[in-house]
Amino acid sequence: MTPKCTRCRTNPRLARQRYCRSCATAYNREWREKNRPAINKRRCEAAEKRSSGQKARDKARSALAMAIRRGAVKRLSVCEAPECLETALFAWIADLGRPREIEWVCREHREIRRAELSEAQAAAARRAALAEVRSAFDVGFAALPERVQTALREYAAKGPAGITLSVEAPLYKSNLLRAFEAYRSGRFVTPGSLSGS
Repeated sequence: MTPKCTRCRTNPRLARQRYCRSCATAYNREWREKNRPAINKRRCEAAEKRSSGQKARDKARSALAMAIRRGAVKRLSVCEAPECLETALFAWIADLGRPREIEWVCREHREIRRAELSEAQAAAARRAALAEVRSAFDVGFAALPERVQTALREYAAKGPAGITLSVEAPLYKSNLLRAFEAYRSGRFVTPGSLSGS
């Protein structure tokens, strides 16, 4: 004999629950209404903690879910990756600004897309940091006296084994940046070039 609901005492309980389905629904509705202010406060606090990236992802997911419900976007039955026949699919939104342009992929291919995306974001962050260093270098280098600039350029042009480097060579640019940083920290000394006034 199945245990009866502890609320209505007529219907059988749900598995591992105290109430039947209709009583559990009614209880949950009553609880939400009674605790609505606290629920709203928690939701507002959580929303304030979200970053702009999280907000953009949530907005894109919400727009996609609405498009699926309205029938504007159709679910596929098989992963879109070549030669993959997996049927448990996830919607991959590559551009959050266009949430309807999606790719239906399996879990494995979703992880591959995430890794590619994180690599691209890391590369973009490295490029931005390098651009910031270069702009600071350009401003700082231009502010140096001409004789100091000349000495730093001469130092940077010295390559391995006495080779003179071209101004366009990557090693020249990194040598010049290193020499500039050493000069700013007071470690760059070239005999005769920077002494005197």
